[in-house]
Amino acid sequence: MPTDVELRAAWSSHVGNDSGLYDRLLRRYRERHRRYHGSAHITMVVRHVLELAATEDVGDPDAIVAAAFYHDAVYEPRHPANERASARLARRDLEVIRD
Repeated sequence: MPTDVELRAAWSSHVGNDSGLYDRLLRRYRERHRRYHGSAHITMVVRHVLELAATEDVGDPDAIVAAAFYHDAVYEPRHPANERASARLARRDLEVIRD
């Protein structure tokens, strides 16, 4: 069961402190049309990344956690460019955090 506390802690520890950006991103994962790539899925991916980073050298764990959060942020059924759109969203959002 995904918990907002768990995801919010991972976000603030590894991505940034912009809670509005986090809330907008999580709203995407809670869209009604999602079957698999919802908030439970993103929780499992982030957990897995953090578990792996605790035991292995993953290079830049912050970047990997951010990628996990954004990997399916844009999801339109039958749209072939979801990953590309998700990457553009990540680039735009994360640029705001970096500034």
